[in-house]
Amino acid sequence: MADRTVTLALKQRARKLSSLLTLICRADGDSFESLSPTDRENVLWLASDLADEIDAEVNHPVKKKGRT
Repeated sequence: MADRTVTLALKQRARKLSSLLTLICRADGDSFESLSPTDRENVLWLASDLADEIDAEVNHPVKKKGRT
């Protein structure tokens, strides 16, 4: 990744993931723990999906057609 520019979309996804994990991991934990089990599962899946998207762009970038 050192030789590529970080894309705006990647930066935005990283910020979203950071915010989401801050909400989940806050010291009081009340926000997350007060959710229903289904909602907690959905929030964790969302965090996982964001992490997968970030990993894919950083570690397995798709080459765009017409670019070298």
